[in-house]
Amino acid sequence: MNIAIILAGGVGNRMHAKDIPKQFLLVAGKPIIIYTLEKFEASNDIDKIVLVCKEGYEEQLSSYVEQYQVKKVAAIVIGGETRQDSLYQGVVAARGLSVDPEKDIVLIHDAVRPAVSMELISKTIEMAKQHNAVISVGRPIETIMIIGDDGFVKEVKNRNVCRTGKAPHAYNLKLLSSVFEKSRADGRSDYIDDESMMYDYDIPLFTVECSDANIKITNRMDYIVFRSFIWALEDSQFEDETI
Repeated sequence: MNIAIILAGGVGNRMHAKDIPKQFLLVAGKPIIIYTLEKFEASNDIDKIVLVCKEGYEEQLSSYVEQYQVKKVAAIVIGGETRQDSLYQGVVAARGLSVDPEKDIVLIHDAVRPAVSMELISKTIEMAKQHNAVISVGRPIETIMIIGDDGFVKEVKNRNVCRTGKAPHAYNLKLLSSVFEKSRADGRSDYIDDESMMYDYDIPLFTVECSDANIKITNRMDYIVFRSFIWALEDSQFEDETI
């Protein structure tokens, strides 16, 4: 079984969207999170979906799921104070749905990455079955530098060997659960993302490269880019949804 955990617990402070969480912002009349969910709903590689949302928004999210007939959603759970806490709640829910944690794959994705391709979803899951822990990455297009506290450049990285972390990520469910339990037992709740946690616990991470179009809608410019893409599709300027 392949279970997708979609993280929809953010509030999007950088979007300045009048107190509306960015995943609920409308593009062409449809919430951003629904664009994301529709990809996983349509994927033949996804069996069930767990949604993790901010407390107080579960009814709104449930209403959207019903309205847009996202039938693979098997659980909606409340997230925690941090991304790590929220993801842990999603993992607990996935364990409850799992029929075989030693073989099942859990795929982690952000609700505000609506341009993910179904090909990337399939590839990430396929590689996770072989390597147990897989993350999507992108190639940086600009120079990467390490800056000191004094404002001066301390190091210039070779961007040919650098990658930026994207999503989805896919893990063997038993492996991910065990690392989460270890980190909680160690009192480590400060990881900014799951790949940092896995790396810190010496889990080999295989990478799958993805398109630059797999953006995370974090600020207004990201929103404008995605909205422009949707408008272009509606105007029939592209043959399909491949970006």
